[in-house]
Amino acid sequence: MSQKLIQQTINNEIMQEYSLTDRIKKFEYKIGNKKGHRFLYGSFDRIVDELKNVSVLPKETINAIDSCIVTLIGEANLYQLYPLWAIRCNLCATRLVEFVPDKNVYIKELEKQQDTFADRFIWSFVLFPTFKEYCEKLTLRPERAHRVATLCFIHSDSGRRPHYGGEERVFYSLFMCGYNLAEWYINSTNNYKAFEDWFKELDPLHLEQILEMIEDCGRRSNLLFGMIEDTLIKQLKLLGKWIEGDTLSFINFWKSKGIINLLELVEDDVFFSVLQTLAKVESNVEVRSILEFYTNDEEYGIREFAMRLLKDDDKREDNICLVWC
Repeated sequence: MSQKLIQQTINNEIMQEYSLTDRIKKFEYKIGNKKGHRFLYGSFDRIVDELKNVSVLPKETINAIDSCIVTLIGEANLYQLYPLWAIRCNLCATRLVEFVPDKNVYIKELEKQQDTFADRFIWSFVLFPTFKEYCEKLTLRPERAHRVATLCFIHSDSGRRPHYGGEERVFYSLFMCGYNLAEWYINSTNNYKAFEDWFKELDPLHLEQILEMIEDCGRRSNLLFGMIEDTLIKQLKLLGKWIEGDTLSFINFWKSKGIINLLELVEDDVFFSVLQTLAKVESNVEVRSILEFYTNDEEYGIREFAMRLLKDDDKREDNICLVWC
């Protein structure tokens, strides 16, 4: 008989020997008295699965669940020096709350803990399913969504890159959560100033350098390249949303040199579209510097396009002068 089958047989015997209420009480006892944390996973998951199959829970079981939730919340508050333990206790409490009549008694405290996890150790929090659930609920709290998006971006590109695959997957998960929150926040608030906070942390030019390094090593087809490439594509999408929404603040943030460097990362159709959008900002020194730079480009089409946009800007200035001079 395999080890897995033996363990399953033992588990079934335990379930038959003890009632569901007894096992919940036993689980709660282990929280404060048993070494290790494995029981927070397998044993707990089996309890939750059984609770889902009970149509009407008896009062004694509900009381046992209530007591267990209080203990788990207390552990998550008390042992935040051990992030994985605290976050898992919060997750267990979050799952058990679904089985008590008055869940609102606990929801506020659980959400407060999750705010703390995001602020203090988001790198660990992202490893748990409750992080995604937490982010989804932030649509009710716009300013908190802005804050958590910023935290995701801060931690999604730290230290020397690239890291090992597992670490890069965490980076990618953090970035994607931040990206989804950022998109929702901008669409909901039209607060384009938020992009300045985010792009103090995000660096698409750095990502391009990492991709070139991976290509030079002949590893373009691997998962690592795909994650970093997708991160770069989505950062460029955020920049596109910024340009469309508040062109002037985009220009003031990046200046002519930064914009010229960013334009090296985009396809031709995006390049021409961005130049045209920038040129609509009248009499701007940074824009003129960009257009003048491209009048010396080696590609004829780019030179001609930039010169035409410069002439259009000159005509606008002449018209303004005729009106006011």
